[in-house]
Amino acid sequence: MNLLENLRRMWTFYVNAHTKYDVHSPFISKLIVAMKEPLSREDNTKIQGVEIERKKLLKDQRKISLQPMGAGSRLKENNTISVSQLAARSLSTPRQCLTYFRLLKWLQPSTILELGTSLGISTMYHHLAAPRAHLISIEGRMPVHRIAREIIAGHKKVKNIDLLQGLFDEHLENALTLLGKVDYVFIDGDHRGSSLIKYLQQILPHTHDRSIIVVHDIYWSDDMLDAWNEIITWPQIKASLDIYEMGVLIFNSSVLHQQNVRLISSWLKPWRQGFFC
Repeated sequence: MNLLENLRRMWTFYVNAHTKYDVHSPFISKLIVAMKEPLSREDNTKIQGVEIERKKLLKDQRKISLQPMGAGSRLKENNTISVSQLAARSLSTPRQCLTYFRLLKWLQPSTILELGTSLGISTMYHHLAAPRAHLISIEGRMPVHRIAREIIAGHKKVKNIDLLQGLFDEHLENALTLLGKVDYVFIDGDHRGSSLIKYLQQILPHTHDRSIIVVHDIYWSDDMLDAWNEIITWPQIKASLDIYEMGVLIFNSSVLHQQNVRLISSWLKPWRQGFFC
């Protein structure tokens, strides 16, 4: 991403963002509270196990050859990269993964669809938050898929996960057919606005009132942001939550007025907490 363009998008988000004190929808308020919910000791223990895997990946000097896919790649054709470099570039951060985990603990879905397995860290967070859910995750690059499969297979208690290797276009329709209705969808791959719109149009018929879709990197480019701004106007989307690093699409009919909430931490806009009213 161009640094100046990224800073411009970040500033635009900040200027237009609100804090939790500006949110009036009960459902959205509950969702925001859930994304900050303290974790139990048991949950922290589970997460520590995944973070051990992350540390191993960040030290893994094995070389793998990757072909560029989608708009999210800065790699040249057949570029060789170490696993540690790929992990540093592509994995969701621990803080982001905790957001997914808390959201799923609150939602307790029966079905999960992940577009973009990467090295399997986010997949593990999703599974541990909702271990009974049927989780299908799709990864395009064979070397990356292979490493993710190794990591997940190393956790003996992991069940209900189907890891598919190939392009999203190759597997999405079959995955949706297998799942039937999708309770939770996580999209972190391709990073082209036209592709995001296409995938969501395929997914929409499989959503329902309690479905949640998380789109990572909505500020990746002007193209992605334009796609996001179009998507949140679709009539099926009752509300959306924009927390800069990701966007959350909400289908719950209790949200009476379609709205897009740009949410920022309260300490970054202290005057939005009512202290100066």
